[in-house]
Amino acid sequence: MFPPDKQSDTYFHLTTDKDLYLVKVIYEVQKQERIIRALLRTAESLWNAKKTTLEKTKRSSFATAIEQCLQKQLLWLDTTFKDPSFAEEREWRIVGQSVDLSDENVYETRPCGNRLVPYFPFSISEKYKFPGEVNHNVRSVILGPCCNDIDTEFAVKQLLKKVYGSERKVNVERSGIPFRTVR
Repeated sequence: MFPPDKQSDTYFHLTTDKDLYLVKVIYEVQKQERIIRALLRTAESLWNAKKTTLEKTKRSSFATAIEQCLQKQLLWLDTTFKDPSFAEEREWRIVGQSVDLSDENVYETRPCGNRLVPYFPFSISEKYKFPGEVNHNVRSVILGPCCNDIDTEFAVKQLLKKVYGSERKVNVERSGIPFRTVR
């Protein structure tokens, strides 16, 4: 399950220095349900295979281990499942294990206007880098809904200009999906 131990068409082990994955978001409810059912069947099979052979004193610790494993798996799946109404986004996410944000060695900061923005530096695995020149297959970028779409659009255009130069035009447009605030 997750983190994945092999590559597929829906996730890639992205980095050399951290456990980060590029994961395709799953919008189809039936596929989400199949994945959850498979996870629960696996946990049940593990429990059934061991519960009769374990001493009563060890059953509780084994059940706790299964529970912790399920929690870890569900946290991974939570980052990859999204409501079908967002399917237009065709989103991929960079996903990794939780980190302790109180550890100042985990992240770095960079200036952005009049504030500092924290970020996690990482190195992309050589097999995902393009030899020689930059990948010129990017034709367009659709920006998902966000609270500051003007700054985001500007930042994406600047990044594309830096990567491709000013002679190459990449279409940047905003998603038709509205930004939703938490109430």
